[in-house]
Amino acid sequence: MTPTDKPDYYAVLGVPTGADPARIKSAYRKLASTCHPDKNPDNRHAQDQFIEIQQAYRVLCDPARRARYDHSLQSGRPEPALLQKSRTMIDSFVKNLRAAAGNWPRRGRDLRYSLSLELGDAARGGRFRLPVGDSPLEVTVPAGIEDGTRLKIEGQGDPGSGGGNPGDLIVEIRLTPHPLLTRRGPDLHCLVPVPLPTAALGGPIQVPTLEGPDTVHLPAGTRDGGVLRIPGRGMPQTGGDPRGDLVIAVKTEVPVGLSAEMRKLLSSFADACGTQQFPEVARYRKVLDSLLILP
Repeated sequence: MTPTDKPDYYAVLGVPTGADPARIKSAYRKLASTCHPDKNPDNRHAQDQFIEIQQAYRVLCDPARRARYDHSLQSGRPEPALLQKSRTMIDSFVKNLRAAAGNWPRRGRDLRYSLSLELGDAARGGRFRLPVGDSPLEVTVPAGIEDGTRLKIEGQGDPGSGGGNPGDLIVEIRLTPHPLLTRRGPDLHCLVPVPLPTAALGGPIQVPTLEGPDTVHLPAGTRDGGVLRIPGRGMPQTGGDPRGDLVIAVKTEVPVGLSAEMRKLLSSFADACGTQQFPEVARYRKVLDSLLILP
């Protein structure tokens, strides 16, 4: 064996020649964990690399062996007896490990499935069929379940080996967005556009609910951004707690595309109004008039 044929144990572990024992140990642990036969049962290259890593660490972790190895690198003299002994011991260890691994009980892998639900389905809950594996499975979804919740069905994952238990099926709930309703905890929120006359005069407006469209009364004089809270029309809650609320935010819509007659009527209406009809405007003007004007 020539110096160029000599294995470079420092390069095998990815450390410099003068690395301290702590760094050598840390590098060995990382590499051994990656190349361990248990993690690479069908990868011969990784298994051979594991043997080489073990061999390098056995030499470099022992001060006396490392000194002889460093001396051999400098003098160009190989250590065939030591290398052969190390390889024989490591080969025996790996063979025994592989033989034992075949008899160890191993738990099967968990399977994961993403179940998409409409907001109404999530509110009602119930049993849902999952097309997993050869035969469909059913999962029970509690009423009011939240987005991102994970349900575990024990024993429905991959089968185990060597007498090990099967894995579990992990079902992750994903709620599809509702076109009008947004969930915030147990409450449902909705932005409802309301014509200006309805906001001023009050009257019935239609709002979305989990049970379908419903009609509620809008109080007269409701301002833009006003909120109506309808108790018990939100999402169900677990543990017997009451349902959340339906929260309606009002967006007052100003009319567009006015005809001449509409403009005339609106102008007459504006002329008939006073400060009591627009208290916010009156307060604003009062503050504005109180501001000092710079010379």
